[in-house]
Amino acid sequence: MIETSLKSMTMDVNVTVHRGVLKLISESANKITSGFLLGNVTDEKTVIHAVALCPLEDVNSIVHNLELILCGGSQICGVVYQAKSEPKESNVKREVQKIQPLLQEVETETVVVCHIRKDASQVTEENIYLYLPDKSVKKPSVHINEEGPLSDCVIARVRCHIPVTFAFDKQNEIWCQALQQEIQTLCNQIQSDSTVFHLETTPVLLTSSCCLGINEAATCSDICDLLEDEFKSKKRKKGQSRGLVSLSFEIYRNCSRLDTSIPSCSPVIKHSQAPFKSVALSLSVDTLAVVDYDTPVADLYHTLVSSVCRQLYAMEACLIQHSKGDRFPLPEVFHFHPNGQGTLFSVCYPKGVKEEELEIERKKLHNLLQLPCDRPLFRQGNKYLFPEERNAIGYLINPHVGLPLPKGKDGKVYTVSGLYTYHHYMQDRFDDDKWGCAYRSLQTLVSWFRFQGYTDRPIPTHREIQQALVDIGDKETNFIGSRKWIGSMEVSYCLDHLIGVTSKILAVNSGAELASKGRELAMHFSMQGTPIMIGGGVLAHTILGVDFNEVTGDVTFLILDPHYTGAEDLKIIQDKGWCGWKGQEFWDKTAHYNLCMPQRPIVI
Repeated sequence: MIETSLKSMTMDVNVTVHRGVLKLISESANKITSGFLLGNVTDEKTVIHAVALCPLEDVNSIVHNLELILCGGSQICGVVYQAKSEPKESNVKREVQKIQPLLQEVETETVVVCHIRKDASQVTEENIYLYLPDKSVKKPSVHINEEGPLSDCVIARVRCHIPVTFAFDKQNEIWCQALQQEIQTLCNQIQSDSTVFHLETTPVLLTSSCCLGINEAATCSDICDLLEDEFKSKKRKKGQSRGLVSLSFEIYRNCSRLDTSIPSCSPVIKHSQAPFKSVALSLSVDTLAVVDYDTPVADLYHTLVSSVCRQLYAMEACLIQHSKGDRFPLPEVFHFHPNGQGTLFSVCYPKGVKEEELEIERKKLHNLLQLPCDRPLFRQGNKYLFPEERNAIGYLINPHVGLPLPKGKDGKVYTVSGLYTYHHYMQDRFDDDKWGCAYRSLQTLVSWFRFQGYTDRPIPTHREIQQALVDIGDKETNFIGSRKWIGSMEVSYCLDHLIGVTSKILAVNSGAELASKGRELAMHFSMQGTPIMIGGGVLAHTILGVDFNEVTGDVTFLILDPHYTGAEDLKIIQDKGWCGWKGQEFWDKTAHYNLCMPQRPIVI
């Protein structure tokens, strides 16, 4: 569908693999007979950031499906397969001959190979090889990226509205061909020299032949420097990692450039009269390219062109699949960053269609990308949040991120999995000081289930929480509008009634006994990953994780305190301990506690 030039890798190429990808392959080793390694490729290195299952009999359909969801800059650059033999060069050379259909789809001359022994329990850098153009095999230098996925990369985002008009006749399916022809024409125009990308808020323009507003030899890192110079008063320290940076582009057509797809000749007009019905749509393109900082800006232009065309083809497929009669639900783009995979995927869903009706599509994505089928990862609530979208929410997201680990405990850290928002006293212009801590903890719990795609229900207000308890018969009518406390049991009732989530209640007689529950709490965060509300005879808090030592039994608690009454200032919240690690002495030795431990519903 999209022409992609082969990128050659040098013989001394370095291979970087995200730790999460190796973990995902290890967990799926018994299910992976063969598949693709996905990543970013430059002349100096290849970064493997995702894996996709691909049985030999389904190569064409799998490649097509991958093209519809991959971001620009990502490509098929390797293969993974299961074999009976040990991972060594002679065995790799023999085994790759058995997966020729996969090798033919790899978009690089040199192929990264992950050779898995059938009964292997773990996949490491020792399983990684290179299959060279001369059909020889060598062991590359492999670096395992221990940092978070998307660390130190640039996301280039293009958003625009593209009008599409095509002939429609509901008596036959000719309209599909008309739509495909229209999309192909659009892609030809975008791939022509007339396309221009403008980096928002800057004078930078990218064209097919040059870069305006920045040095011709500039890289994406130079663009980031330009943005820092213009908009950031606080400069990044020397040697400090940038982390993830998002660049927003607009797309234009340069009308002074001739479209090479139009022949240079005198126009011929054919005029015919007949009943004619057409469909006019405005496609909301929202496409991404995930690239390295060292990517030349000139290369970024071609990557953006490819990613826009790729998404237009995905929208075409969405329209054809979900049209009903003369109704065409507009494709809506969602970007996802599923756990384990080190990159983003863009998925088109038909606007207005319920989540339940898209379950089969989501299951296909889970199977394709070797993701667990017991939790939502591609629901609309799972969408990736860009920095500007996080800021627009109005609450702090994951304030525990960036906290230093407890010192001298030699334990293993287990924390909440996924996103949540911090809810505390006096938010939302509502005075609940000294009585609303459990309500706020419940709001934090509900926010977790929203971000993980389990529910689209808004965060409940205090009054809605009270109404829910009255509705189920737990409280009298006069409870509504009161300033009365609630506890762990009431929180569990509300989770069940409002969003259909059941909870396990763990009762302990004292704070001293709570210190003995480290193993149970560690298991909860490993298996469920949900935040825990703790209440009882004292004020309520939210437990976000534990640092647990298997040998000594020592445990430290990661606490989110809803009693904070200030502004959404992350530095104050972390420095003053409103979100931080607390020792066993934090708990009242004489008070009893009840822990509300929400359980993940098994859904997809």
